[in-house]
Amino acid sequence: MKCYRVILLSLVLVVVTACGPAAAPTATPVPPTVPPTVAPASGTATSAPSPTSTAAPTATNAPQANGTAFFRDKIAHNDAIAVVMSNIAPPAAGTVYQGWLIGTDGEFVLSVGRIPVRADGTVQVLFTPEPASQNLLERYDTFAITIESDQGIAATPSAQVAFSGRLPPAALVHIHHVLFAFPDTPDKIGLGLGLLAQAEELLRHAQFQQAAFDQEDLAGVKRHAEHMVNIMEGKQGANFGDLNQDGQAQNPGDGYGLLENGTQKGYIAGTQQHALLAAQATDATDNIRLHAEPVQITTENARGWTQELDQTELDILKAGDLTTAEPLVRAALRLADRIVNGFDANANEQVEAIQGEGAVLAAYQHVQLMAGIPLAPGGAIPAGAPPATVPPPTATATPPTLAPSIGAIHGRDLLTSSHRLKRSESQ
Repeated sequence: MKCYRVILLSLVLVVVTACGPAAAPTATPVPPTVPPTVAPASGTATSAPSPTSTAAPTATNAPQANGTAFFRDKIAHNDAIAVVMSNIAPPAAGTVYQGWLIGTDGEFVLSVGRIPVRADGTVQVLFTPEPASQNLLERYDTFAITIESDQGIAATPSAQVAFSGRLPPAALVHIHHVLFAFPDTPDKIGLGLGLLAQAEELLRHAQFQQAAFDQEDLAGVKRHAEHMVNIMEGKQGANFGDLNQDGQAQNPGDGYGLLENGTQKGYIAGTQQHALLAAQATDATDNIRLHAEPVQITTENARGWTQELDQTELDILKAGDLTTAEPLVRAALRLADRIVNGFDANANEQVEAIQGEGAVLAAYQHVQLMAGIPLAPGGAIPAGAPPATVPPPTATATPPTLAPSIGAIHGRDLLTSSHRLKRSESQ
């Protein structure tokens, strides 16, 4: 069985869509790690090489410079950029490195501030550009690090490009469909974003259902059963509607469904399909292909548990009393938790991106890793408009502290040196 290992990188996943006034970006140090990677292995999982590895433009046999810029969630989806590099020579005296997010053909250019290099040649920093809460994947597909004077912050990038990288355009179309927007979903939400939101809503109603049972409220138990079936099946689902026969068809979901329904793909199949399409694009990188396979595995796990939960809720709706409903309600809460957090099937204190373990959180994490921008020495800044905002102040580095892990949502952490989640349910 293949197992995928991910090295820790900090982020906070919180679903928010507010915007704020333009202000200076902030930089948060990332714990000292190498860039997140995932690699298949037979039997025992081993660490993979970093996503990019390119020769430094210095002496022969010098250590290889490598690095990646990753989109991360801090306040909203993909509103932060993490830069993780190693074997980087410091800039010459009187100069600094400065990072830039750049849109297609240079149409948009956004400074993220100075890029500090540690004494050991590593770069580990998380920037949150302003305006806050913007999904950076909407506009930006390129990251560049230029050499600038240390006398203030440059308003536009110089021609001295130390490192740069760009997401491949054909593959990026499908990554956008998962992490930014998709034309067929309600409000055109990205398939992966909708998957995460609807799975969390499903778990929330499983918790409400358990609370109703604890209060000996069978009608409440069945009301939340209706809610959950409607979230899972979507508005074109075979069982969608007024399932508890109280005269109202209630649906706290957005109607697109986790499962395929009618002409709607549903968020699970949609995320799975477009991650695969990104990997099959003619310009897909090794990194994109590498992380696409765990997306297939974890969404398939989520699909199986969702189908099982759907049937469990239909059985709850048929229950004539609380005694009959009790084991079903408890099973439903376990299944809903697995759909979001996954399950440690082999009891090794990890939830991995393997069959029967990782689910929605793991799938989302791996799609974000697909969107990592590999940074290679050199390159050029595309011609385009300069930044429209006032340049930010220097990003101040502070002593490294342990930040929330790569998949922390509302306090739940995706554990790390392998692709794993902290166990979220008792065995």
